[in-house]
Amino acid sequence: METTTENATQALLKLVRDNPEMPVVPMVNYELVADDCSYWQGSFGKAELTEIYTDPDKEMGVYIKGWNDDELYEEIYEQLCFDRSEEENDTLTAKQKEQQAKTEFDAIPWKKVIAVYIELPD
Repeated sequence: METTTENATQALLKLVRDNPEMPVVPMVNYELVADDCSYWQGSFGKAELTEIYTDPDKEMGVYIKGWNDDELYEEIYEQLCFDRSEEENDTLTAKQKEQQAKTEFDAIPWKKVIAVYIELPD
């Protein structure tokens, strides 16, 4: 009988065989790295083809397309408001501000990857 880890490993290997040109990116569960150890043991969780964006302004900040799009859009919207002058913020309509944020969001350079979710050990 196969364990969850064995099933996840087999799924990962199949994705790699079927998509050899795609990088494999480990997506580590925050619960694994919550102390001062040098290494942490984890287990292979789900593996999938997805798209990610790593925010250069955030240390280790990564977004997974379809998971936290709303959060990323809000951050873009807020940053645009912060970057504008008070006068410009006052003269733009809410719809214009939303359109600017949407334009920025739509221009995000998503990267296609095989994401492997690293979870707590079995």
